[in-house]
Amino acid sequence: MENVSRVCFGTIILLTAIFGFVGNGLTILVFCRKEHRFRAITPLKLNLAVANVLICLFGYPASVNIFSWYFDFKNLPYLCNWVAFISATCGFIAIISISFMSFLTFKGITAFRVPEANDKSWIIFVVLIWVFSIFLAIPPFFGWNRFIPMESGVGCHPDWVSQSTLDVSYILFIVVGGFFVPLIIICYCNVMVNR
Repeated sequence: MENVSRVCFGTIILLTAIFGFVGNGLTILVFCRKEHRFRAITPLKLNLAVANVLICLFGYPASVNIFSWYFDFKNLPYLCNWVAFISATCGFIAIISISFMSFLTFKGITAFRVPEANDKSWIIFVVLIWVFSIFLAIPPFFGWNRFIPMESGVGCHPDWVSQSTLDVSYILFIVVGGFFVPLIIICYCNVMVNR
């Protein structure tokens, strides 16, 4: 039964990687077209699509290896760290990009100046999103928590269950910085837009 569930999960991950890569690749091609280059939100949509392509290329393939039943993240800690880091970083990039899109939508509707897509400040915004996302995901490499295999053995994640004060502080750090703050921004901006 365990082998059947591993094959099912592996199939789902493989299909997600294939369709995610194709869909986001097409998105990148569309948003690079001339008519989209000057829309203010395009750089953030491209940023989101690039993060999704990266996770499809570098995060999912390691998990797909569950088809070879001998594969085990416990025996490959470097691969476990890589999968967890890529997944966390790309996840943070996605939620921060979406929260920034919500903010720009709110600012645009309330008549504040929204930078044009060809404005060089977009490079700074996108770089800051990546730097902040890496800042949230990298601490386990320096001893602030650690990446461990999931119980199912099909992926890796930060140690959510450790009761150590240091580990709990990291979990609070990523939950607040990578989830609650962006969620509050998204909710606030959407409520203000729909007022």
